[in-house]
Amino acid sequence: MIGPDGFPSTMALAFPVDAPRNAEARLAALLEAALDDALGSAPRRGMVPVPVAVLLPAWASASIHPTILELLPPGWRDVRFVQGQDANSLGLLGHAAAAIAAGRLPGAIVCAVDSLANAACIDHLLLNNLMLGRDTPYGVVPGEAAAVIVLAAGKPAGALGWVQDVRAAEEAAVAPGGLVGRGLQSCLRLLRPELERADPPGRLLTDLSGPRGRAEAFGLAIAAGGPTALTLAGAPEAPALALGDVGEAAGLVLACLALGNAPKPLQNGNVALIVTAGRSAAALISRFHDDGTVLIPVHEVA
Repeated sequence: MIGPDGFPSTMALAFPVDAPRNAEARLAALLEAALDDALGSAPRRGMVPVPVAVLLPAWASASIHPTILELLPPGWRDVRFVQGQDANSLGLLGHAAAAIAAGRLPGAIVCAVDSLANAACIDHLLLNNLMLGRDTPYGVVPGEAAAVIVLAAGKPAGALGWVQDVRAAEEAAVAPGGLVGRGLQSCLRLLRPELERADPPGRLLTDLSGPRGRAEAFGLAIAAGGPTALTLAGAPEAPALALGDVGEAAGLVLACLALGNAPKPLQNGNVALIVTAGRSAAALISRFHDDGTVLIPVHEVA
């Protein structure tokens, strides 16, 4: 599944069913389909090269980098590959948006791709009893996705919306006796002034799926967002329940979905709060209103 722009997902054929299984080829095929949707063949020829950040899962090796570089237009070589501890897709989106707002970049492209549906990941989930099943109600439903967001200053033609604010934090890897979710709690606390303004968000998208730890972190953190966040938490949108757990790509996929129409008419449905418990981050993403006239400047990222 690919979620490049908030519109209906696209199916990508990773490889023929009778071909040898290659997990990294699967990632490349997913990302290629997302880039094609996001850039398009005609705009790609006229676009000025901009920095590109590509988030990959921790298991991907550097051998996939040349393949991904070939997916970009000729001359686009300012590419940064991110994985491991820095793999927070909402954090990458926020830093790129803040750099553009400060005039340090003319634009940027942020990509994220991950797959838990390859054979090695499924074997790992089964062997460690982490797959959703009758005896593991908090298990994972494996999914896969690639998402691409193109950022530019101002309001270029075809723009879908804007990044209003992003806050990202690292959960403490040490001190396991501490409360899970304190990093996410700090993100929502920093967003609270904007959540309590006169025009609050009307949607809450989250990466909640099977793992119980995410729900516990979400529950602890959401109270820090104040009354608006608590109200939204009563009816969150959890795309992972339909798409499966898409791993490191979850944050960017949620941002893409926030740029699409809400599943039902909502008051102020053009503004969405995104909360990811898998990687502690929270963001406010806004769609342009029907007349496309509203624009709010990007805030600096914590």
